[in-house]
Amino acid sequence: MPKRLISCLFLSLCMCFVFALSANVKADASSVQITDNGAGTITVVVSEPSFNGKEMSIVCYDPSWNGAYTDWESSKSHIVYIGQKKINGVTTISFKINNSWGGDYTLVLGAGGQKIEKKFSLKKLTGLPNVDIPHSVKAVQTAASKVKVSWKSVINAVKYTVYRSTKKNSGYKKISDVTACSYTDKKCKAGKTYYYKVTATNGQSLETPKSDAAKVKLMAAPKIKVALKGKTAVVSWKKIKGVKGYKVYTSDKKKGKYKQAVNIKKAKKVKCSIKLGNKKSCYIKVRAYKKNGKKTVYGKYSAVKKAGK
Repeated sequence: MPKRLISCLFLSLCMCFVFALSANVKADASSVQITDNGAGTITVVVSEPSFNGKEMSIVCYDPSWNGAYTDWESSKSHIVYIGQKKINGVTTISFKINNSWGGDYTLVLGAGGQKIEKKFSLKKLTGLPNVDIPHSVKAVQTAASKVKVSWKSVINAVKYTVYRSTKKNSGYKKISDVTACSYTDKKCKAGKTYYYKVTATNGQSLETPKSDAAKVKLMAAPKIKVALKGKTAVVSWKKIKGVKGYKVYTSDKKKGKYKQAVNIKKAKKVKCSIKLGNKKSCYIKVRAYKKNGKKTVYGKYSAVKKAGK
């Protein structure tokens, strides 16, 4: 099929999808009958009179959809089927759900400014190894720009797929496939908040819906100020939420070897003094830290500031 035609079809379906969401008048849900053949093929019989002669949008959501999303970007990852059909009297529509997992699916039909929303339940496909949605997903910062995502093992899973977003309910993008029950994301930025979801896939390449989201906020790099009072450098910065304390480092050269000068063990304390002694100047940088169990995790260093002439 030509790319232009595919693009036009996709745009038409998206318009159809938006129309279904914007329809405020609800039609009679009893005019829609839904059955399945036990292998992922769904049959829908529509007899709603107000739909007759109109183009009807068809959107089917997976069990993880909560009905709260009202835009394409937030909802597309939960859609297992989307299409449209002109209604002529009692009309039958059939479609295949490729990732047909057990649970309550939601079918939304829209036509002529009206919509029908109806749930239906599916059992897991017979003859396929049962694979559950991953649970107990956790995300913790392990280094300045690293996050470790972990979850409980799922029976019969041959791989897991990790998704990441900066929003809890939308924008998730695949970042890796793994066979272990953990993954380290090495492309994170200081001060940013990330959300992670995980899916499991069985031996027939059937992928589950996404897990619940795990949230992590990376420590920000302190923005320090340095003031000179006689032969003492006064270093200050704003408090960073969620940290255990701060460490202050000094060096005689900007790109030289830095040594720890002060260890601040209280997150509320955001100021310290460093005596220069006989030195005319020194270079200073600061980073925050917190504890993950017994391990100390450090955030990104601040920009280097010079104290003195």
